Amino acid sequence: MPTIRFLLKGFNVSEMRKLYELLYDSSERNAKYTSWQSIKLIEAILVKLSLSVDNIDIASVMSPLYILRDYSLLLDHLLSAEKISDTKQHIVSTLGVQSFNDQEAIYNEEIKRLNTLFNYLGVLSK
Repeated sequence: MPTIRFLLKGFNVSEMRKLYELLYDSSERNAKYTSWQSIKLIEAILVKLSLSVDNIDIASVMSPLYILRDYSLLLDHLLSAEKISDTKQHIVSTLGVQSFNDQEAIYNEEIKRLNTLFNYLGVLSK
């Protein structure tokens, strides 16, 4: 079974906020966008860039980044026992796998979704 390794590296959030501000008129901006971090900013930017493309489920496209964040919290032992159980269940239900113990299925689905995300980022950045 493949080993899951994570490298979660932050984007330049201040530059991403500038892009958000370029894409959204002041009347369209979420009141809390200045407190958003990279994943939420990427999601909002993708929503705006994908408006001309039909049938893109941005929440699904963004899901692998949220799953990686969940894994980092799990592996860093930053959660209570109850929250650990909830986070594992969230990973299982988001990725549509049978069990958190089936790490190979989680890994394969996560890689597939990351590939989709990076493809969208590549297409939308042109």
